[in-house]
Amino acid sequence: MPSRPASFRSRPSPAPVCSDAEVFTIALVRHLLGRPGERGFLAEVRRDLSHFFPRLPTQSVFNRRVR
Repeated sequence: MPSRPASFRSRPSPAPVCSDAEVFTIALVRHLLGRPGERGFLAEVRRDLSHFFPRLPTQSVFNRRVR
């Protein structure tokens, strides 16, 4: 019996708030600066770097996308 490729239905989901490149950049800067806390660093980015990243995901969405 020939095997058929599995077919998956696409799940509707909201469009991401920011691109993968923006998430990667924020995660990389956090790592390079040695900031241990994701929550605090995202607050710092919102406060000080909002002109570079006008739209940021919530902390849980950011964590999920980084992983």
